[in-house]
Amino acid sequence: MRVGDLKNAIKEQRSSVVTCEVADVTLYLAKKGTNWLKEGDADAKMLLTGSFPSGILGIMQNEENQMSPARRVDNAAFGFPEEDDEEAQDDVVHVLAAFPGMEMRDAPKEPHPLRKRRRDQLNKREKQTEIAISTDDSSLPLDDIQRVLGVEFYEQPSKPIPDERLNVLHDYLRLLAKAYENSVDLERLHFIVPVLTSACSLFDDVRIHADESVAGDQVAWNGKFEFVLERGNKFVCVVDAKHNIRQGLARAYVGSEVVAEATGLTKVYSIVTSFSQWFFLRSLNDKTEQSQMVPIALENGFPTRESVKEVVERIYALLSEDD
Repeated sequence: MRVGDLKNAIKEQRSSVVTCEVADVTLYLAKKGTNWLKEGDADAKMLLTGSFPSGILGIMQNEENQMSPARRVDNAAFGFPEEDDEEAQDDVVHVLAAFPGMEMRDAPKEPHPLRKRRRDQLNKREKQTEIAISTDDSSLPLDDIQRVLGVEFYEQPSKPIPDERLNVLHDYLRLLAKAYENSVDLERLHFIVPVLTSACSLFDDVRIHADESVAGDQVAWNGKFEFVLERGNKFVCVVDAKHNIRQGLARAYVGSEVVAEATGLTKVYSIVTSFSQWFFLRSLNDKTEQSQMVPIALENGFPTRESVKEVVERIYALLSEDD
């Protein structure tokens, strides 16, 4: 296959986006220096939101990255990895396509003033403590982080889901509880996933990403999440708090700031849960909000239908909300 054939394939698969002639499409190696671009990079996240960050522009301005249509895709000069190489992983971007009529907007040069102030203060706190948020056993200073962010409380709305969907979820959670001999806390992730999936399955356009990490640039921390729910330009970051809700909240607070930077979004949602407890968070330009704890009640060792309903309907409302 030659690069020209790859351009034809892109045009065929993305005809609703690539409306120009194939000859007008230009392909670039997605390399930043000697490293391939990754989906978790801030530049890649911003590109997905319609922004055109300077890092992507730099890739396209490098003449060595432009792919000649006459060359074969397997040309050694391109340096594409073999399938079993580490650089062939699913989260690595190898090719960028540019074409006339692309609707791109300039990446914001500066965040909202209040966001910038929060990030500066978080960075100062990170330097003082030398804590990496991506480390699972980090002792994150929740009280300090809440003071920096100025956390306010809000009520996360609910939206009814069909009874049959709720019944399926509740019955499945009961089966899990029975199978795990009521060890809900020990096997919490097995219980969290069905709740998330039930809410997401009510939409046709929600994607669930597992084990997501996002590196900060303006924010000198990293974000690490068990799951990220994506619907259009909406991102919901999910943290499994394990046995420490306070550490889960701290991870979500700072991680949301990293995601807001990486995506350029003005609103990023987070969910922090141990399954038995659920918290909903919103990172906005001018403030950070957190809901009161929503519990999953147990009756004879089984999650109650009403408490499961309270949680899943809040997730459904959150994903339904127009931004």
